[in-house]
Amino acid sequence: MWGLDLDEGLRFVVEMPGYKDGAFLFLTKNEDKYCVSIKERVFDEKAEQFVPGDKDQWKYFETAETAWAYISKLLKTPLEAFYY
Repeated sequence: MWGLDLDEGLRFVVEMPGYKDGAFLFLTKNEDKYCVSIKERVFDEKAEQFVPGDKDQWKYFETAETAWAYISKLLKTPLEAFYY
């Protein structure tokens, strides 16, 4: 995450209070901050997989270290992370 370019991102599956099936956490980097977008996970019966739902939160961090301090508390094991 420390080496993310502006057109790259990470997606994690995380535990979130108030989110029944957990959440997807998307991490991107803009010019000078890290953006964390958290979207609830909902099961799509047609696709037979979890997809992002409507409930979401947005947070911004000045440094990779402060973003990671927040993200690392939400991670679940086994770790599910994707690079895009």
